[in-house]
Amino acid sequence: MFIQTQDTPNPATLKFIPGVPVMETGTADYPAADSATNSPLARRLFQIDGVRGVFLGGEFVAVTKEEALDWFALKPSILAGIMEHYASGMPVVESTSAADEDDGEEDDDIVRQIKQLLDTRVRPAVAMDGGDIVFQGFDDGVVTLQMRGACQGCPSSTATLKMGIENMLRHYIPDVREVRAAGLDVALALAPALVDDRVLPVRHRAGAAAVALARQPRAVVVPREQLLEVAERAVVPEQ
Repeated sequence: MFIQTQDTPNPATLKFIPGVPVMETGTADYPAADSATNSPLARRLFQIDGVRGVFLGGEFVAVTKEEALDWFALKPSILAGIMEHYASGMPVVESTSAADEDDGEEDDDIVRQIKQLLDTRVRPAVAMDGGDIVFQGFDDGVVTLQMRGACQGCPSSTATLKMGIENMLRHYIPDVREVRAAGLDVALALAPALVDDRVLPVRHRAGAAAVALARQPRAVVVPREQLLEVAERAVVPEQ
């Protein structure tokens, strides 16, 4: 078996492509060893010191490491673990409960539209980077999304995707007024600057998020309201 590796926007997550199907349908996210009860592959990978999370996609395995460790030391063990699993003949996932995203409830028209846009315009692109974005809920105009795989724990990519998704959904579905990432600080999720390639760390001032853009000859602090206005012009398609 020849397993390719691919970097992701999250330096702590690496994408392993075994060249054979991983998940037949859906995805499975295991953010900790105790959550991998139904996946022999994930359990095997968690036995490797330094593995912090495992995400299973259609054709890839995304592994998240402890920040203090180096990929140079971890990659051989992870590659060996994936090869040993497929040689064993055991299933990747013993049941589909962990990957099941349908709660059994019938969706209304707005939720169906949101899920369709996510499935056709967002999730395929995110999967290329070793992650996934899953619909979690819609309430009072607010869409809540769950970040998985490489998207999880990567503030810059998560924030950029959040901003793009929010503007896309607001453009096509007027009832949507905001998109939030589940479990993440909203101020952090609103922080990315789409007007400059380089962004300094987010600064919180009295509960409001501001972004210092690395410009020459000095940094410029852009207020949240102005940043949202610029981002909306950059992302929303022209009428």
